[in-house]
Amino acid sequence: MEKVYYNKLVADGLPEKLDRLGSAYSIRVMEQDEYEQELMKKVAEEARELSIARTKEEMLKELADVLEIIDAIKRAKGLSDEEVAEAKAARLEKRGGFFKRLYMHWSEDDGYEASKGK
Repeated sequence: MEKVYYNKLVADGLPEKLDRLGSAYSIRVMEQDEYEQELMKKVAEEARELSIARTKEEMLKELADVLEIIDAIKRAKGLSDEEVAEAKAARLEKRGGFFKRLYMHWSEDDGYEASKGK
C-alpha cells in the first residue's frame, strides 16, 4: 500500500487506531521545543477547520479540537486556567468583547495596534 506523509502532530490515540486497522506507520515522540512549535501549527490548523465548519455538529467537533489544543498549549507552557482567565478578563476590561458584532472598515493610522493589520 502507498504511504501518505503527514509530518505533523497527531492525537495520542492514533497509534492504537492504526494498530487495530493493521496499518503500518511511523511515529516518534518529539522533544519539548519541537512539540511546542507543532502545537502552534496545530492550533492554526484547527482554527482554519473551525472557520469552515457549517453544521452544528461540525462546529462542536472543531471547537472541541481547538479547545483540546489550547489545553495542550497551556500544559506545555505551564499556564494555569486561573492565569488564562485573569488575562482574558483583563483583555475584556481593556478592549471589550465581541458582543456588539462590530466590523471596522478603516481608521486613521494613529499608531494603535489594530491599525497594523494584526
